Amino acid sequence: LALRRCWNCGSRYAVSEGVECSNPNAHQHFTCNGCFDVYVKSQCSDDARTIIKRSGRVVCPLCKGDGATDAKCSSPAFADITVAMHTSQSVFEQLLQTRADIARMKMKSDLEEKHQKRLRVELEAYRKLGSKRRRIREAKAYIESIILTQIEGVPVDLCPRINCRRPFLGFDGCFAVTCSHCGSGFCGWCFKDCGEDAHDHVRNCPYNLKNGNLFAPIEMFDQSNHRRRTRDLRRMLNTMGSLAKEVVAEITPDLKKFGMAHILAEWGGEAEASSSSSLVKFDREIAAELHDEADGVEDLVFN
Repeated sequence: LALRRCWNCGSRYAVSEGVECSNPNAHQHFTCNGCFDVYVKSQCSDDARTIIKRSGRVVCPLCKGDGATDAKCSSPAFADITVAMHTSQSVFEQLLQTRADIARMKMKSDLEEKHQKRLRVELEAYRKLGSKRRRIREAKAYIESIILTQIEGVPVDLCPRINCRRPFLGFDGCFAVTCSHCGSGFCGWCFKDCGEDAHDHVRNCPYNLKNGNLFAPIEMFDQSNHRRRTRDLRRMLNTMGSLAKEVVAEITPDLKKFGMAHILAEWGGEAEASSSSSLVKFDREIAAELHDEADGVEDLVFN
């Protein structure tokens, strides 16, 4: 029976009772299962940079480049199946979890680096803009982050609480909505943040289309959302004066995606709005109804 001496504890074991590296330059290093289990667990506690450097793999304890004492060992990392066979289930699961955590950290770091690089480029471009273009750019950014919100190109509703702004999904028919992330209570009709409970506000909300009822079908939720965005857009564009048309030109793709041909018709010209087959047909009656809800906006004139 072939026996191997564990490099760490010095005891002798059968080959099957431990793991042996495949050092191509010298003798192979044997680690008994007990010592290997402790070693792998310790590898999970290394700093993130060290774990990333070895790609989350487990290498021979005496491998060079890993704080080794044997500079001649250049064994490749152990196969995952080998590690699984010679460690306890809890330690192997800890290793897998560490890999997953490190992968997320690396991804976040890479994304943050790309984000910072993009911000630097955008900031430099912003500094070169004149005051007029800056105002248009700022208005566009506000509209995209507050009114016409999207995630990866998909229109979404966000929690109105400023320090949350997480996507709101799964409308269940009750317009007294509670954010699953921050716990804020907000109105499903007007999206007002009502603190912890929005029930009282919903019953008295001026935009409630169900005469004070708390519940309504999702079609009404979508309808009220469309109206809310229209109100907010009109208020925003009315502050832009003569620049409103240029802001609309900047956000035209977003307006098309949200089915807001009426905004294009009001500020971009009705001919422009009807020129795209992807736009929802402009309905004068609906636009007029929505327009009446917007505060401080002059009446539309339809030809």
